[in-house]
Amino acid sequence: MQKWVEVNFYKCDPEKCDPEHGICIAVQKCKYDILEQEEPFEVPMHASRDMCIGCSDCIKACPLNAIEQKK
Repeated sequence: MQKWVEVNFYKCDPEKCDPEHGICIAVQKCKYDILEQEEPFEVPMHASRDMCIGCSDCIKACPLNAIEQKK
């Protein structure tokens, strides 16, 4: 069964991660570019859930625990 991650929009707040620039730390840590943040201070979205391999790098990077692994 494939694993993937989902962003919990209630917990995610890029302003708390990077108050000056609003850049999501988890997006920066996704080496497969699956998470995308279109504009600073916006909540990141999946480019494609099917491409996510569930490596959990973004989960480890998120200081707000706003990314959850799914099966």
